[in-house]
This record gives sequence, structure tokens and C-alpha cells, in this order.
Amino acid sequence: WRGADPRKPPKRYAEFWPRKEVDKGLEDGSLRVGVMRVSARRRHEAYVTVDGVPHDVKFDGFDSMNRTVDGDVVVFAIDPVEYWPPLEERLEKEKETPARADGACAGGRAKQRQRKREARAAAEAAAATGDFADANLVSSRTGAATTARENGGSDALSRGMSDLSVHPLEDDDDDDDDEDEDDVSGDERVSGGAGSPGPDEETRLLAEAARSGGVGGGPLRPVGRVVAVHETSPRRDVVTGYLDRADGDSAGGAGALRFFPSDPKLPFMRVETRETALPPEVRVAAASAKGMETLRKSLVVARLDSWPPAQTHPSCVVTEVLGDAEDLATATAALVAEHAVLGASAFSDEALRCLPEVPVFFDPATGESHRRWTVPERERLTRRDFTKTRVVSIDPPTARDLDDALHCERLPDGGLKVGVHIADVSFFVEAGSALDSEARLRGTSTYLVNEVMPMLPRLLCEDLCSLNPGVERLTFSAEWEMSAEGDVRAEWFGRGVIRSCAKLDYGTAQAVIDARDAGGSGVEALEEAVAASEGGNGPVRIDDAGAENGSLWDAKEVARAVGDLNRAARAMRARRFAGGALRLDQAKLLFRLDQHTGSPVSVFPYQTRESNHLVEEFMLLANAAAARLVARSFPEKAMLRCHPPPNERKLAELEQFAREQGLQVDASSAAALHRSLVRLRESHRDGYEIVQLLATLPMQLARYFSTGAQDPETWGHYALAAPRYTHFTSPIRRYPDVLVHRQVAAALDAGFTPSGFRGGILGERDAAPTP
Repeated sequence: WRGADPRKPPKRYAEFWPRKEVDKGLEDGSLRVGVMRVSARRRHEAYVTVDGVPHDVKFDGFDSMNRTVDGDVVVFAIDPVEYWPPLEERLEKEKETPARADGACAGGRAKQRQRKREARAAAEAAAATGDFADANLVSSRTGAATTARENGGSDALSRGMSDLSVHPLEDDDDDDDDEDEDDVSGDERVSGGAGSPGPDEETRLLAEAARSGGVGGGPLRPVGRVVAVHETSPRRDVVTGYLDRADGDSAGGAGALRFFPSDPKLPFMRVETRETALPPEVRVAAASAKGMETLRKSLVVARLDSWPPAQTHPSCVVTEVLGDAEDLATATAALVAEHAVLGASAFSDEALRCLPEVPVFFDPATGESHRRWTVPERERLTRRDFTKTRVVSIDPPTARDLDDALHCERLPDGGLKVGVHIADVSFFVEAGSALDSEARLRGTSTYLVNEVMPMLPRLLCEDLCSLNPGVERLTFSAEWEMSAEGDVRAEWFGRGVIRSCAKLDYGTAQAVIDARDAGGSGVEALEEAVAASEGGNGPVRIDDAGAENGSLWDAKEVARAVGDLNRAARAMRARRFAGGALRLDQAKLLFRLDQHTGSPVSVFPYQTRESNHLVEEFMLLANAAAARLVARSFPEKAMLRCHPPPNERKLAELEQFAREQGLQVDASSAAALHRSLVRLRESHRDGYEIVQLLATLPMQLARYFSTGAQDPETWGHYALAAPRYTHFTSPIRRYPDVLVHRQVAAALDAGFTPSGFRGGILGERDAAPTP
């Protein structure tokens, strides 16, 4: 702008606001904080979600994004309402607006140019006074009158919005006018000053303007600008992609290299070519045409190093050359590196020192040595003994980390006593230890097609924690008395010790179910699967130590238990969907690999069986039971999982699309949408597949939260129609479950119990836990 120092390069982007001004804006509510989500199809568009506002706030163009990347936690200002485009107009513009080579977009709107002139004039005044707040309020107040004129009848809304909408400082060129439209949303509270609406009122005004603030009551798209980065994304640290020469550069050497990320959401980058910043193999390869040709076909790893305001693109430092991009091992290494996935051999020495010492015994019958861990006697004294209860697990055929197991006994009145047993990982992973820190860092086990990157060392995830048959294992257990149709009458929750008698796979359990549905016992199907798996050649494993040595394996009793569990699960599932639950099944693809090379040779869809649903229903019941216990025991600190309702606009678009195709879809509620999908599946298979795919678009992501951070009415899970829900049943492979286990343990130790519960995952006919 005018008065700029001619000795300094012109700035392509606005400077970030000073920390003091950012803190002030966050405090008075003129700024918000949220996670940047960049569009993969239009990298010049990004979005942030604002809780309570029906449409994401959009960052319209690279200027609005202001040197931020996907995953950054950004501080942003929402523009005045008069700059919000109509929602429908935005959708049309998205299809028409091409990106320019310089990172801006073609075209421009008169209003955008006008707001830049206003902001620039304000900025010049601010440069003289140092008052950033006044500079931003100029454009805000200028916009309020315009909004009132254009949206006659919404003066009050305009006045309220002018109080909370400010425009960030800009210093870019008029010629770099951005036409594109970006979606962003912040999740920070807004608190107005004297005479301003409170946080709830401001969010309500934003929501009202977005929903119906346009001409004729039409919806508007909130837009904004980034003024600072609150927290940089870890994606900046490891980016995989390709190298090439800059456009127009034909000279040898590494003088002008460019880095092109594999992920389309990340920007192109200039490569730092200082001798200390470039791997030797890159410098050598770039010196010749032949070497450059090889380099172009290689995957490399880079780190985003800097992005000053004067540069259109960020600078990066190349850290590693992975190899030929067409090589499977190279592609896998790139995937693992970019997502910072740690492998099974990458546990720190400090974490491994936290593992228990396990004695090794020699088995003279097999001539092999085995680790043998035994339950400490002090644990037996404080846990319920389920070792005389017939417990089985049902898992995928290749599973080695067995988190959960079930038991089922018939009661004299025809009802059932059903137990869910979950591996007690928290016994081995002490809070605050090096092992706990590493598990927290990993967050989850990562499953590739041909490899597993475990969250815990293999000694734990495949042995001491895994509920393998024939060995005693520690658990958190839930047990219910229920009717034969799965209606819960009583509930118990506590610590246990089990000895599983069998590991079944889903296919074997399904064979038992099918046989019993056909009038048989299922025993023959079970015995055939056991025989086929002898010697470790199949997916079924049993405790074959014999009854005299404590084994409870009995094919007849196990088949009966599977049948009873499935009968109850069928009824529970039917009640759950009748009560408003929704399921959107997406095709899951599996690969067949060449046994010599490990390369994929074919692909096929994963088949979900009724046996999958059997396990699912009881895991949902256990998760809901754990959620009720911790939420009532620690109403301000419990870790739950909520699923917010879907995007209203996108649901309406789904219904409109269906009508245009001659399909009847009611998306007024989860239950209504589920019924529509069921009808389509029976009458119009192709329409069902399309509608089910499109129905995922309005859905929001489920997320973890602390009960003290949200109002109780927002604690529910939309898709499950559950008032309280959490993750409890997969602690070997998912760290949040470990945290919930610790809360369950604390609740039990404090004397809280889930006594009085009646019903199921949908029912809350229970009393508060009693200490």
C-alpha cells in the first residue's frame, strides 16, 4: 500500500496480526478459532465449522486463507453480512471459477474490490495510529447500513451482526482480487462488549443470517479471513510428493526446483537449495538431465519450512528420497511417513522398559519355549471370577489382538445372563508412563493391507492383553440379565478374570447361525471349522487343554450360546432402528495379495454377516453402559462421544435430488431416513446405492468431548439415537478407550454402580448410580 518501504519486496499476503491484537479479538468475540479444512478439488477454498451455524464459514481464495494449510488451527474474522454470497450462487460459482497460475482466481466482484479499498484506507489510518481494532471496525460499520438497505425488514439482524462481524487487515493488490468462495468455520466462543449480544445471541444471529438472511429469505454463505495461526498443523512437518524444475528453468543444477505434494489439499512449494538444506542424492540427480528424469519419478519427503508474506508459495526443505513412486514398498513408506504412523519396531526403549517381566517356560511336548503370564493373586481378590464361565470371542479370521469376548447362559425363567468382557489394558499401561505417552502419541493401531502398525507393543496387544483361548486374562466386564429378546432387566459392571474357551471367526459363527435357523444345532458346522483349523491352519482356535485342566470348550454349548446371543441381538437391533437409529453401509474393499511379492492381484467387497451384527449389538450395549456410568459419576469430566445432527441444507438437497430422480426419500429424522433407505433397497437397488452414498454427505463426524464442555442436550449420538455413548470396547487398538477404562476404574473404586438400569441402548429407565 502507499507508504510501503521501496527497499522491501511487495507483500503477496497480509501480515498476521500481533499477538496482543489477536488476544484482544478473541476476548471481545470479534475473532474466532477453528481448524482449517481445505478442499481437495479446489485448493483455493477452505472451511471452518462454527458450532450452531448451519453453513461452514468459507475462506474465499488464497488471500483469505493467508498462508495457512489444511489442518492448521487458525484465528479468523467473519466478514460483515453484506459480503456473504447467496448459498445457491456460491454453488454455481464453484463450478465456473478457474484458479489463476499466480494462486489467485480469475474474475472479481465489485463489492470485493470496494471492501479492499475500505480496508486499505482503514489500514493506512491504523498504520499511523497503531489502532488495529479501529481499522477493522471501519469496514464493519460501513457494511451494516448496506445490509439494512438490501435486506429491508432485517434491520435488527443487521445491527446485531455489525457488532460481531469485523474485517481483517488486508494489504494485497487490487489486481489480486479473489473471486473464489471458501468455506470455513470457527469453534471459539464469541463474547461481545458493552451493548453487544452475548455468546449465545451472537451465534444465534450468525445462524439466522446464514439460514435466511438473503434476499427473499434465502440462505447465505458466511465468509471470512485468517488473521493468525493459532497452532500449525503437523502436516507441515512431513509432506510427500514429487520434485521438478520450476517453469521456464532449463539450466542444470538444483537452482530452481519445485515440490508438488501428493495431497491436492497442500500447496506447491519452492525448494530450499542451500547445500545444507538439500540431500546429496537430490543435488547430484538435479545436475543432469538423466538424473532429473529419475528424480521426477521418485517420491520424496519434505518439510514446509517458511511462508513469508512476499512469497506466493511456501518454501520447503527436502529431507528424504523414498524411491521409485511405482514401487509398492515406496508408496507404503510414503503413506506411513506422511501420516506419521509409527511401526511395531519403533517403540522407544523407555516405553519398552514399562512392559512386565514374563517368565519363559519350556514345553517338552512340543519342544518349544513359551512366555506364560499369570494373574497376580492380589488381582483375583478384587475381581469377579469368570474362569468357570464359558466365554468365547468372535473376530475377523486374521485377528490377533482380541479386545472383546462374550458369554451367554440361560436362566430358569427363559431369560439370559449375557456378559461382555473387554481387555483391561489400563492394568498394563500406567497413566503418565512412557508407554502411556507412546500409546497416546500413536492414538490407534493402523491397519494397512499387508501390515499392522500397533498402538501397543506386541507383547501386550497380541499376548498379555489379548483375550486368547486357554489363558487367564484381566478384563473390565459388563453383565446383564435380559429377556430372550434382549430387553435388559438388570446390569452389573466391574473388573473380572476370564479364560476364553474359543476364538471363532465371523464365518464360523455365521455357519452356526444359519444351521440353527434351518432347524439344526450348529454343532456340526462348529466341529468342522475346528477340525479344519487344527495345527493353526484356520481361523478357529479352542482351549483344548481338556476339562480336567479347566477347559470349558464344548461345541454343543458354544453353538447354543451363539444362537441365543443372535436371537437377542436381532431383537435389539430391530428396536434400535425402530427407535430412530440410522446405518449407512459403505462398501469395504479387501485385497488378495500375491503370496510371493505381496502385490495386490484382485479386489473384492467385504461381506457383512449377521454374526457381525451380533457382536456389534453387544458392543454398542457395553459402550452405552460405560457412558452412563462415567457420565453420572463424573458429570463435569467424563469422556463421551457425540454425533451432532446432520447439515440441514445438505439434507434438503438430498431430498430434492431424490425427487428429481423419481425416488421418495424422507430425511426429516434419522428414523425416517432409515425407513426410506430400507424401502429403496427392496424396490430400487441402484437408487438405494446412490442415495445411501449421497446420504453420507450431510452427516457430521462423531467426536469425543468432555461432559463439562458441552450442555447435556448435546451429548447424544444422532446415528445411534443414543442419549449417552462412548468408546470402551477396543482398548488394545484405540487410545480413547484406555482413557474411558481409567474413568470406569475410578468410578468403580469410588463405589459408583450402574444399579437400577432397565432397557437397552435407547432406554434410560435407570436411576442415578449410588456411591
